[in-house]
Amino acid sequence: MIALTASVMHDAKLKMMNSDFDSFLTKPIKIEKLLMELSKYFPYTSKEPEAKSAIGLSEELVNGNIIQPAELIYRLKNEILPSFQSQKRAMVMEDIGEFSVMLQNAGKDHNVQILTNYATELQNDIKLFDVSAIQKKFLTFKNEIASLINKLEKESE
Repeated sequence: MIALTASVMHDAKLKMMNSDFDSFLTKPIKIEKLLMELSKYFPYTSKEPEAKSAIGLSEELVNGNIIQPAELIYRLKNEILPSFQSQKRAMVMEDIGEFSVMLQNAGKDHNVQILTNYATELQNDIKLFDVSAIQKKFLTFKNEIASLINKLEKESE
């Protein structure tokens, strides 16, 4: 168990170390410190990205068979991007999992395999607790979706 405390007093640290806790963190919690502590108790591996990845959403966009592209544009702008912004800030695995399901559903509903593949990769990273891979995906996601929206809008003109 990892204890969380708002106190940074020396007595509080001693009390935590003498209790049944395996470790402790002080508030405010920095994600790097939390992940470092969690990595002591959960297996964590960092894997190199594969040569072919679903990231690069905009580069391989369309085979011309997108179902309801206008609705997809709406979902990307009004559901997926806002959800992404909250996931990016919080980095809660369960919420990121729900976000990946949202992406997967959009990919299936609109016949956009790239979104489905991206969601599947994200789900695999969650299962592996591969935070660095998730962070790498999140670094480019917003720009990739913006580029995808631009391509869809140009194709619908």
